[in-house]
Order: sequence, then structure tokens, then C-alpha cells
Amino acid sequence: MNYCEVCGKETKNKRFCSVECKAKSMSKPKGKCLYCEKELDRCEVKYCSKECYQKHKKQKYEKSLVYNKCIICGKPTLNEKYCSQKCMGKDENRKITAINNLNNEHNWTEEEIEYLKNNYGVLNINDIAKHLNIKKENIVAYASKHNIISHRKWTKEDLEYLLKNNDLDLNVLCTYFNKSKSAITNKYRILNGFSDKNGKSIISPQEYIYNYIKNDLKLYCIQEVPIKNFKTDIFIPEFFLDIEVQGGIWHLDPRFFDMDSLNKNQLSIIEKDKRKKQLLKELSINTIYIWEYDIISNPQKCKQEILQKINQLKSSNIEIKKLNTYTEQLNNSKQYLIDYIENELCLPYIKDIKLWNYNVDILVSSALCINIKECWIYGDTRFGSKLTSIQKEQINKDKKRIMSLTNKKMDILSLWEYDIISNPQSVKEQVNKILKEKNILKGLPN
Repeated sequence: MNYCEVCGKETKNKRFCSVECKAKSMSKPKGKCLYCEKELDRCEVKYCSKECYQKHKKQKYEKSLVYNKCIICGKPTLNEKYCSQKCMGKDENRKITAINNLNNEHNWTEEEIEYLKNNYGVLNINDIAKHLNIKKENIVAYASKHNIISHRKWTKEDLEYLLKNNDLDLNVLCTYFNKSKSAITNKYRILNGFSDKNGKSIISPQEYIYNYIKNDLKLYCIQEVPIKNFKTDIFIPEFFLDIEVQGGIWHLDPRFFDMDSLNKNQLSIIEKDKRKKQLLKELSINTIYIWEYDIISNPQKCKQEILQKINQLKSSNIEIKKLNTYTEQLNNSKQYLIDYIENELCLPYIKDIKLWNYNVDILVSSALCINIKECWIYGDTRFGSKLTSIQKEQINKDKKRIMSLTNKKMDILSLWEYDIISNPQSVKEQVNKILKEKNILKGLPN
């Protein structure tokens, strides 16, 4: 049972007992907006608009906030003791409290303490915890509080042994030094110049191999070349060679993972790598797979493997022309043509333009369309006689593009990327010939 809001009589689940009472309620004095204090059109509402409601709600929330000072650095912080995780880590009282809480969970005996002092840093922490039947956290906390040496330091003899025996199995090295796999790997990084003494990365294994090919072997190479849904790591067009640098974590090095107990995400990574290998095989791309650990532990051996593969390809039936010295300094062949058109011919151009729903690499003086064809995508017959389904599809798309642009009275020049790299002078002559025929400029260089 409800009661009328005006006269107080009983009603049957209604706000008003009659039409008269409802009319009286509507005649109540109209209030003001709680935010902007504008007079309201109706007496039942509190805000003049939705915007005022949201602004007032935000205002009430901001007033409820309490700003404190960080107990470490003094910076303002919102309802917290610390302004950041960094300041939280600097609070020594918090550390001591956490350690004491852990220590209170276990009463250490003299035998346990003696065992810990003799074996901490020598045996694996998990083995110590299993032997004493104590949590790892309690062991670490007790050792930290009582200044027990946590790790056996690397000696000069250890480092020499590590460098001389970098071909040994990783598990053997871990057993010999009583160290984890990550500890062995990190030490190799420092010894071979991939990281500094503090473990901060100096150069990645992929960048190391890239610099070796570019600077030591003096070969033109490209990183991260897109091939359908994948990217190559380091591609050498001259030898149609791809060098895949396999990260131990990202590509699941079997030396670090139990291959019989992988989760769904890890299995999907393996399937993705298989698809990439199959694609490279279909495109007849020569491929070398090198694990990051092998580069870090034995970089000279990896260099010899790459050099051996290149020498093998040199002696094959495919004739390879030497690269022009200028192209060795470029990231790609498109940039080479752009530099020539802009700096030597001094002609206006647009790169990566879309004409009638078709992509054009370089448009020169609104008259000449230059398209650069990647040999591994469009199936250059110099690097393989059989065409894959992917290559056939790309060739058909290219034919449609040329036909459409030709119908629009546009001149098309299709160039192989390999020709630009291996014989740039011949490519320049082709460009000049068409430009002379179009009378775009007279007296162009030959």
C-alpha cells in the first residue's frame, strides 16, 4: 500500500490518489540545476541537461579524492603511500616488515641454519627448499637478513673454461658450474660483448649477424623483408639467401623447453614457424636457421656457417653479378631510383601512389609509372624455374594493373629489384629512354 505524495491518502501502488493531487504536485515550485543553477522546466528533475549531470558527478568525485605526499620522495600521490613502484621498492621499513613476516612463519633450528650456510649458493634453491621442507621465500628472506652469500662468484678459471668449451651441451655446463641455464646464457652475453657487465644489452644477435654480412662480407642485405604474412630476418638478394635468427624464447629452443609438455600458445608458435618454413621452401629461398644461444656462445662458428653457405651459392650455376658500390649503402632499390629522379634528373615525382585502385611505386611527372618487382614474390625465373601458386597469383594481379593503367594512357615501366641492385646503369638508361620518348625533358643524361 502506498500513500499519496500530496494529501497522504492511501493509494493502490500509485504516487497520487487523484488527478487533482497530481495537478497540485506539478504546481510545486521549480528548483535550480545543481551544477549551473539554471532554472528548471520541471520540478521533478535536478539537472537542466545531461552534461550538467556528468560535470556535477565528476566534481563530487574530485572533491572526494584525497592527495597525499609520497613517503619517499614527497611527490603528490592519490590515496596512496607511494607515487610509484620505484619508491615502494626504496622503502626499507617495508622490506624489513616483509622479511620479518616470512621469518615468523618458520622457526629455524641450528641444523637447518648450518645446512643453509654450507649449501646456499652451491646447491639449487629448489633442492635446498626440498631438503629442508621450507618455502623458497623463507629461505631467501632468512639469507638476505643474515647476509648469507647468495651466489658463488665466477672465477677466472670458470670463464676460461666457459669460452674454451662453448661447444659442450648446455646441460653439461649447468651441471659443471652448478648454475642455471639463464646464468650460463647471460654470462656468454657478457663475455662475447652482447651485454655489458651489468647485463644491459649492447647489441642483439640479429643485429650482430647483420653487421657481419654488411660490414665484414660487404654484401647488400635487408632486414625484415615482408613475404606474404611473414617477414624474413636478414635477406641477401644477391644469393637469394635468408638468415633466420631464432630466439630461444620466441621460437622455443629445445634446450630451454620440454617439448613434450608445451601449452597451446607454444604449440601455435611451432605451427606458425612450420608455415613460414613451408612458404620459404615454396619460393625457393635459400634459408639458414641459427639459434640465438649459438650466436651468443659461439659467434665465430655461426659466421663460418654463413660464409660456407655463401661460398656454396657462389659456385652454383646461377651467375651473380657484383653489386654496385652505391647500392650497398641503400636500404632498398626504390630509394635508389628516387634519389636518381630527384637529384640527377630533377623531375617531380610521387612515391607509393594509388591510381584507379592500383598501387604505383613511383609516378614521374604524372606520365611514367615505375613499378619495382621483388624477385621472390613475382617469380624471377633466374632464381627458380617453377612458379608457386602465390607467385602465379601476383603475376596475374600485375598483368591486370598494367592493362588498366595502359588503358588510361599511362606509360608503365616494370623493373626487377635484382636488376636495380646488380646493374643500376642499365636501369637508368631504360628510364631515360622512356622520358626522352615522352619529351618530358630534353638533353637527359645517357
